[in-house]
Amino acid sequence: MKFGRPGIFILVLLGMLALVLAVVSPAFFKGFAALSSDQGQAPEWTLASKGVIESKQEVAISSQITGMIEEVLVDEGDRVKAGQTILLFADTKMLSRVEVAEAVVQQALANLALLERGYLDEEIESAQRVFERNRAIFDDARDEMTHMEQLFKTGAVTKTDRDRAKRDLEVSQADMREAAAKLKKQQKGPRKEEIDSARADVDLARAELHFAQATLLDYAILSPIDGLIIERSAEAGETVDVRTSLFTIIDPDNLRVWAEIEETDAGRISPGRAVLVEVDAFPDKQYPGKVTQVLEAVQRKRQKSFDPVATFDINTQKVLIELDGYSGLVHGLTVTVLFTK
Repeated sequence: MKFGRPGIFILVLLGMLALVLAVVSPAFFKGFAALSSDQGQAPEWTLASKGVIESKQEVAISSQITGMIEEVLVDEGDRVKAGQTILLFADTKMLSRVEVAEAVVQQALANLALLERGYLDEEIESAQRVFERNRAIFDDARDEMTHMEQLFKTGAVTKTDRDRAKRDLEVSQADMREAAAKLKKQQKGPRKEEIDSARADVDLARAELHFAQATLLDYAILSPIDGLIIERSAEAGETVDVRTSLFTIIDPDNLRVWAEIEETDAGRISPGRAVLVEVDAFPDKQYPGKVTQVLEAVQRKRQKSFDPVATFDINTQKVLIELDGYSGLVHGLTVTVLFTK
């Protein structure tokens, strides 16, 4: 039998309707039967939706450094306490950097203390003696140069001898001037600018030390919460980069339910609305609760149709639900949520 384009279009619509009925009808009839009163009259209801049990607190832990994992101290399924060490990176090189930074701080502090204290009398006296010795050497070199000039004019010495005496005079003059500048500096004491510069060096050295110490803390991963390890992505000996996922931790004792409803139904659901939650694992049990929040955001989801290559998009809103009790329920469990009036 052949169908025209209108016929094919009708068949596709019927197929999509059958898919919707296949998904919704079991939950509908099951919820309808469960909500029937003793007199056989069903209470009013709105809709049914799929949902998921989730922890209210879920933490994804990633590496803050690039380095080699030395030891992983926990595994999936382990309970951990807040502040518990769960992973260690190899930190030998980082420890050395901290030690170097500490030494630089001590050196900067010593230099600042020296400048703030000023020069001791014995240091000034030593500089005075150095200056006087260099001045005496200069005087001798000057007299020698005068003598060599006279001899050179009479031809008693060569030009090389005269030039050597000239170089000696120039060197001794430079040494004397340097000694004089040092003596003057010590007599006046350090300038304010020098002390300010030394203080800035101390601040810089301390900042570098604090950074190194803070970075070292990242070489030990601590659990931020009391919880359960549900995912571990790290192995000892592995080298990881910054932002590499290491663990996912949840609080298994603090649960809630979230469900998704089409945006066209969002106006029918509001906080306080009563619900019943059913779980395939416990077919004879229902969990009463209520809606606590309808998120004011729409998410687009892609759905498949009967046609293997055909899909269509729907817009959904997230609904958060609190149950009266969670006995037997665990994070990640899929449930059916029945919204009642």
